[in-house]
Amino acid sequence: MQKLLLIPIALLCITAQPLIANPNGQNFSVKGGGCSCHSNNESSTTTTLVQPSKTTVKPGEQIDFVLSVQNATRSRSGFAFSVTDDAFVVVGTLTAGTGTRKLGTQLTHSSAKSFSGTPRAASWTFSWTAPTTPGVYTVYSVGNAANSGSSGDWRYSTPIKITVEDVQSVEDIGELDALYPNPASSSLTVPIPENMAGGTLTIKSADGRTVNSFNDVEQSFVWNTRSFNGDAVPAGVYYFIVDAGNRRRTQRAVIIR
Repeated sequence: MQKLLLIPIALLCITAQPLIANPNGQNFSVKGGGCSCHSNNESSTTTTLVQPSKTTVKPGEQIDFVLSVQNATRSRSGFAFSVTDDAFVVVGTLTAGTGTRKLGTQLTHSSAKSFSGTPRAASWTFSWTAPTTPGVYTVYSVGNAANSGSSGDWRYSTPIKITVEDVQSVEDIGELDALYPNPASSSLTVPIPENMAGGTLTIKSADGRTVNSFNDVEQSFVWNTRSFNGDAVPAGVYYFIVDAGNRRRTQRAVIIR
């Protein structure tokens, strides 16, 4: 059959394929597989990267993801994304961002995206809300790079583990020392207590959205006031949460532009 990036006939391929031959996206199998849409084997010329805003979350917490597909020669790209438990049952709730859409229990692109930049990449941003059941879950995704013909290169991303903590494990809650300078513009120092060095710092906007997260933070941690995708965060109030073991410390600061 004829197989084009820009026509929906690729949907005739079985769901177990890890390919994105349809410009409006399609599902994939997290357990692997392939079909003849582009190739039965992964390609070393394509790289699929997934960046979660954090990898340890509370039950019901929403985090952001940036998914990028890189390829040096192909013209357009797409992806599919899912989070499952050990039995490959989908968990949590996916929320589509610009250029993405829900397709069943998975997330995919809503239209094929052109590559740009150096290295040549196509990227999407979306969010996922953790399930209410604590546990360790796995992020799976696949990216495809194709031209307007049947040739194309697909590749899975490296699976990522997301831990949903038991909120009852946080017993010692208090405030951080004052952040400085406050207000801040280009950088902000977060004083990490000595007994919490090596913990996790989560930064949230006033609406509760996670804008950045850091692991293994040391004392006098300096934040460059940028989000996890490298953009300067807008002016506003931000909340800082440090977790280490069963201890949690919080504080707030104002960013000005």
